[in-house]
Amino acid sequence: MFEAVVDSGRDFNEHAFGIRRVQPGRDTVTLHLESAERAVNLLRHALPSYSEQYGRNGLAGAWIRRRTPHGVEIAGSGGEASVWLTGLPAAEWTRAEATVAAEQADEQLQSLWQDRPSEHATGEDHQDTAEAARRRRWDNYLNRGAWCASGLLRRIAISTR
Repeated sequence: MFEAVVDSGRDFNEHAFGIRRVQPGRDTVTLHLESAERAVNLLRHALPSYSEQYGRNGLAGAWIRRRTPHGVEIAGSGGEASVWLTGLPAAEWTRAEATVAAEQADEQLQSLWQDRPSEHATGEDHQDTAEAARRRRWDNYLNRGAWCASGLLRRIAISTR
């Protein structure tokens, strides 16, 4: 997710990466975004899609697990951890989500985030798949420089409340 924050934050914003505050939690982190435009850009980079021409885009396995009046929760396919995106009214989140869905449809991309991930994998197969996915994410993290994004995000106004 931090890679998506950096990749989607190309515009100048009042706050670093357009994030007012980062609020870490036990199994989640909350990012308080500063604008609806920033929300659309982040969702555009985070929510996965696929096409024959472009391949896979976005965060593998990411999906919107919950929508509340305060924001949206994006979880990975395993669901162990999540990121809450907040800071805007519910109508702005609905609009941002609809904008990304429409853009993906216009570009003939298959949306991979609008349905709950399959819960058919169980037992050892699921554990092997989850472990392999964790290893791939860690390798990608190191290889693509997400460690730098993580360090930068820690310097944004972190709140423990």
